[in-house]
Amino acid sequence: LVHAGASGFGDAYPPGSTPIGTDYLAQARSGLAAALRPAGEVPAPSLMTLTDVLGGLLCAHAVVAGLLRRERGGHG
Repeated sequence: LVHAGASGFGDAYPPGSTPIGTDYLAQARSGLAAALRPAGEVPAPSLMTLTDVLGGLLCAHAVVAGLLRRERGGHG
């Protein structure tokens, strides 16, 4: 069995801090919202939930890599 998990809230975060949790907040905190706009314009997130979609895609790739490793070496 090969499996993976991903969460916008993470497994743990420092006491007193707040987890990011949503795509738009992740875009804002990471600077992606500013990078998506022309210089001098107010930062705004993408209308598509980029980090949710890309995070899921990367998680799926990790599962495929685990399946490939299992096929080649017997362990996932």
